[in-house]
Amino acid sequence: MNRPIQDNKEFHTRETWELSLQWVHANRRFIRRLASPYLKHMAADRDDLYQEAAIAAYKAFITCHEKGESNRFVPYFRVIFKTSCLKMASGVRTIDFLEGYQFTYPEEEKETVVPDPEQKKIEEALKTVTRKQREICVWLLQQREPVKFKDISRQFKVSRRHAFRMMSNIYERLSQVAP
Repeated sequence: MNRPIQDNKEFHTRETWELSLQWVHANRRFIRRLASPYLKHMAADRDDLYQEAAIAAYKAFITCHEKGESNRFVPYFRVIFKTSCLKMASGVRTIDFLEGYQFTYPEEEKETVVPDPEQKKIEEALKTVTRKQREICVWLLQQREPVKFKDISRQFKVSRRHAFRMMSNIYERLSQVAP
């Protein structure tokens, strides 16, 4: 499960990153087991988890090399990776099945032009969010089909995890304004 680190005098960044990726690929079960208490609270998918693990492995390799303790890789990795998991899980309200979650919008039958009283309510509500969040809300209101987080992340060039966090923040702000 755990391979020892090779102690080379020249510890290049590229080599360290490749070694980190190899270690993560070889120890996926171990990584999932470490992250299991935090997974249901994370707004992250499997790829995000393994990316965080690769970063944690890289940091652990660097720390081991700097301290000259190549046999302490796994404890360093555990601390760094669990800290990353806590950060990913903190303060985010998640849902169990992120990929299948869709925002629902009115059917095409309904008029897309909002009457003045509704338009005023929308404008008032949008004043409570930031400029970027307002752009996202306006884009969402213009969509005719339900939108997934994957679509939001692609449109605004952010990760799915970041798109979920933004939508969670928007939802909280708008729900405080709604009567």
